[in-house]
Amino acid sequence: MTLVWRLIAILSLLLAGLAAVLPVVPAAPLLLLAIAAADHGWPSLAQRLARHPRLGPMVAAWRERGAMPVGLKVMAVGGLAFSGAAVWLLSVPMWWKVVLDVALVLFGAWLWRRPDR
Repeated sequence: MTLVWRLIAILSLLLAGLAAVLPVVPAAPLLLLAIAAADHGWPSLAQRLARHPRLGPMVAAWRERGAMPVGLKVMAVGGLAFSGAAVWLLSVPMWWKVVLDVALVLFGAWLWRRPDR
């Protein structure tokens, strides 16, 4: 099971890094997933993320209070909204577009309700 958590952590970090340069994909949720996965299966990576100069305070706030800075929430929810709109450009069945958008809205609402500090 440790290997699965490690793979999730690596994949999430890679996608978060890619999302940092692509405006379509929100990086914050991917980074939070990477932190959670690292906490479960890769303690040394989790500690490294916690000590990171830029990410460390966010990791600490998330662990202690489930908090996320307002600016990061705005960027994450904006990215989710953009992704939700972009889904309608895909040539997939209508039900799939609706399911994806509902999932994005629910996740965005949950994320927005997290404490700010």
